[in-house]
Amino acid sequence: MKPADAGASGRQRRALTARRDVGATILKTLAAAVSRISTSMFTSGVFGALTALLLSGCMSFVPQPPADLQYEAQELAERVERIDGVAAAHGEVHDIDWKDRPGEWRASLVVRADTIDLQYLADELRPELERTRIARNSVDLALQIPGTTQLAPVTLGNLSPGVITTIEVIRAYPEVIEVNASAFVNPNVRMRQSVSLSEAVNVLRQASIAGDPSGTLTAAWQPDAASRSDITIDVNADWPTSAVLDALTELERLPSTTDIWARGPSAERNAGYVAVTSTDEPAALEIIERVTSRPTETTIFRVDPPT
Repeated sequence: MKPADAGASGRQRRALTARRDVGATILKTLAAAVSRISTSMFTSGVFGALTALLLSGCMSFVPQPPADLQYEAQELAERVERIDGVAAAHGEVHDIDWKDRPGEWRASLVVRADTIDLQYLADELRPELERTRIARNSVDLALQIPGTTQLAPVTLGNLSPGVITTIEVIRAYPEVIEVNASAFVNPNVRMRQSVSLSEAVNVLRQASIAGDPSGTLTAAWQPDAASRSDITIDVNADWPTSAVLDALTELERLPSTTDIWARGPSAERNAGYVAVTSTDEPAALEIIERVTSRPTETTIFRVDPPT
């Protein structure tokens, strides 16, 4: 073999070896990528499965109502649906507190009416609910009465005659948008933007005195929707006192007042509590001091700047 031919053959061998090395490198890279993808898929799949298993395990700790109690709630709903003026009824059983009070159950009943005759429906439903006990407890009611152009829609949980009278008066007031008097809360009255604080208190107080003098109503509205200001106030036969009402009325008229939150005395709190949000704290405090300086006034006031 000639030297030139030997050199060419050596170059060919080196080129072939280089191509083999490149090919091997590419194969290793592809193998590593596939391995990583497979590992990732396996890991995510295992993790997803474990997560699902853990979540299902946690859910299994929440006890389900006994079948016989669910059946009783469904039976109650079916009986109520046979009452004229009831469009639909749904009963269900739920735990009171599955962690701290396991095994204790309570039933609820949602009734959707297609009549506005609140007094009639209350008279029909009251005896049915009074004689019904599920898991030795009374049934929590949410009676939904539709509204009209003259009457606000109502959700009611208490069918006592005094409460019915109070709600009848409130829902007929033109400035009332909606009344929510479901179980466990004070009747909450959502009012129109145009209502004044003194007007709202007067209407709710008269309604309370007419039907349930010992009860408390809570009114809420936005006097200025553009600034998202809010007024929420408790009203009953004795609160707010005349002095507190005067102060609240003055605070409402201040351009610097954005929010008023006024809660009356309760079983947990002997004195009323008023929280005011204002951009002019000195002006608000001047009004408040005229009230708190009276020795007979126990209401607690607080003024905060907007957040």
